[in-house]
Amino acid sequence: MNNGFRRILRIGFFLWKKTHAKSERIVSKKPQAIIDYNLTMGGVDKADQCLSYYPTVRNQQKKYYLKIFRQILNQSVWNSFVLYKKNGGTMSHLDFRLQLVEELAKIYGELKHSSQNTTSSDRLNGRHFPSHIQPTQKQKVPTKICIVCSQKFNEKGQRVRKESRYQCAQCNVTLCVTPCFEKYHTVENF
Repeated sequence: MNNGFRRILRIGFFLWKKTHAKSERIVSKKPQAIIDYNLTMGGVDKADQCLSYYPTVRNQQKKYYLKIFRQILNQSVWNSFVLYKKNGGTMSHLDFRLQLVEELAKIYGELKHSSQNTTSSDRLNGRHFPSHIQPTQKQKVPTKICIVCSQKFNEKGQRVRKESRYQCAQCNVTLCVTPCFEKYHTVENF
């Protein structure tokens, strides 16, 4: 393979004598391990270059295990991209990452309310009465986020976070007394 460069199989270095007056040049053969590394290091350099475009590890990260996790995750995304390209994929690395995030968000992105353990028919029928949330050792006057208010968005597009001291004991959800308690128990899609 002649691409304008010739392979050099010798290493040159200077050895200083004890007098430091002059140096002597010694020529030695390259070890086979260095030759093999130089032949295959292009893939490592390309991977490092491509991963540097999408940094996931921050230098000021205080928790080392998060830094390690992010590095492994980033390397895993790169490895999956390489496999995708070897199987005939045509997307760019950025498009591949965006598609991966979209697919993961479809699978794992839906919010599941664990406190909403009653069916809508139970919620809309029956007798429901507001009650105080019971105090604990840590909280003498406990409050939790109202489930109806948390479904609303403010003008900045952020979820409204309003806390209440009341709950429906039968449904086991936290609600503001007015208007959320009535709305939760009378409207299908509050």
